Amino acid sequence: MGIVLVLIIAVCVSMALTVYEDSKTNPDAIIHNANGSITTTAKTLLKEFNDNEIRAGEMFNEKRVSFSGCVESVNDMLLFSTVHINNCGILGSKTIKAIFPTSAKKDLATLVKGNKATITCTIVDGGNIMGVLAKECLVNR
Repeated sequence: MGIVLVLIIAVCVSMALTVYEDSKTNPDAIIHNANGSITTTAKTLLKEFNDNEIRAGEMFNEKRVSFSGCVESVNDMLLFSTVHINNCGILGSKTIKAIFPTSAKKDLATLVKGNKATITCTIVDGGNIMGVLAKECLVNR
C-alpha cells in the first residue's frame, strides 16, 4: 500500500514538473490557471482567433486572460483609455484592443510604445475585423 502511494505521488509530481517545463520551453503556451483565468501571449491569442474564431471564442470570450505583447499605441478617450497590443512582430498586423477604465491612467502613463507589457483583461470578442477586443483591463506589475 505504501509503495502504491509513493508511486502515485511520484507520478503527480512528474506531471506537474512537465507542465511547468512545457510553459518554460514554450512561452506561447496557453496556461489554464487554478482560479479559472488564462495566461498566454498576444501572439498566441491573435493566432488562435485568426485560425478559428469560433473555437477561440469558446476558449477565451468572457474569460480573464493575462497576456504579454508589445504596446502599439496608448489612447485617451473621454470615458475610457485604450491600449493596442500587438504580437511584437509584423507591424500592421491585427492587435488586441484593450479597454481600461479612466482610473487606470496612472498605470497607462508608464507604458511606452514598442515596449513589452503584460496586461489582464476580459476578452469580449475576437471576430472583430481589427483584432481582438478586451475590456476591464489592468496593467500587471
